[in-house]
Amino acid sequence: MRSRAGYCKRLVCAATNSCDRPQFAHLGSAYSTSNVAPFRALSYRRLSYGIVQAEMAVQPFKRRPPKFQVQQTGNAIKGTVEKVTFSNEENGWSVLRIKLADQDLVTTVTGLAPGVTPGQYISAQGAWHNDREYGQQFQAESLTLEEPTTKEGIAKYLASGSIKGIGPKYGNRLVEHFGDELFGIIENSPHRLLEVDGIGPSRQKTITESWRDQAAIRAIMMFLHSHGVGTANSARIFKKYGEDAIAKVKHNPFCLAEDIHGIGFQSADKIAASLGIAPNAMERVCAGITYMLFEKTNEGHCGQPREKLLALVSDLLELDPTYIEKGLAIQIQKRVLIQQWVENVECIFLSSLHHNETAIAEKLARMLREPQPWPKTTINEAAIRLV
Repeated sequence: MRSRAGYCKRLVCAATNSCDRPQFAHLGSAYSTSNVAPFRALSYRRLSYGIVQAEMAVQPFKRRPPKFQVQQTGNAIKGTVEKVTFSNEENGWSVLRIKLADQDLVTTVTGLAPGVTPGQYISAQGAWHNDREYGQQFQAESLTLEEPTTKEGIAKYLASGSIKGIGPKYGNRLVEHFGDELFGIIENSPHRLLEVDGIGPSRQKTITESWRDQAAIRAIMMFLHSHGVGTANSARIFKKYGEDAIAKVKHNPFCLAEDIHGIGFQSADKIAASLGIAPNAMERVCAGITYMLFEKTNEGHCGQPREKLLALVSDLLELDPTYIEKGLAIQIQKRVLIQQWVENVECIFLSSLHHNETAIAEKLARMLREPQPWPKTTINEAAIRLV
């Protein structure tokens, strides 16, 4: 007990002697150095906490700045992926540790980078941000991935397991044997992999097939990026269409608005313009009609009067109504749209909605015609029963 009291006294004395502040006035008066009795009721933790709280009231706690600060140069960075700290397989959002190309420092980059692996070279556009918890970060709005070109980068890329059949052990052997020409060897002369000790025909086949699969993914991503498609949507497109993604998008980019969550008509229209599709192309006109009818469902409409729909789509696409008439005829012929007169007004419906509405109306009519399983009851009788 005596040692505790003595320790607590020393804490108070240190605080009161070193700081002539009102926060410690009650400590100096209540707990004088000649009186040890009050200290026996205090624990080290409680008294120490009280002194620290008083210090913080005078001078708020400030986070210690990091030892090394990356020089923030504009809104673009380039570098090599040192480590993938986190990667969400669903949407591709990742936290990366990047060794900057223009500075001998490593920084954190966050953004959408599905399939990223250590050793890859990235080019990112975005902005710097100082996070209270994690410190300095670069928040990337767009990320472009490239294959590594240096021996160190290639070895790290292979060690990550990106290519089946190659791990750290065989990765080092391949880099030692072929150097920075390794990727060209796998692409153009895969039989030369047999020159490396431990690689037989079976492993050589596995490596070659895995490399071709990766090449297909890279080609699709580069194609989509070149036409303004973001990384997250590129990943969704590849997941939906696989190796046919490029052919599918080139044939009709407006299918993206129907098949890919997160891509609407406006985004698909920009991709179509980038691909050189004419503004009056029937693919665009038909997609615009479908889009407008879907938009009107948000207002509770299952269809639209023909003349009104022509005007709405004409304004949306900035085209003459004659093109919209041609698109309507094509969609009606394909049974994508249904034409029906409602109270002497010609209306256009989406086929799926028209089918659903018709089925509901027919079921209600059938229920009214059939005998009910309960006895007929008037409103007054029902009210009396409830009371």
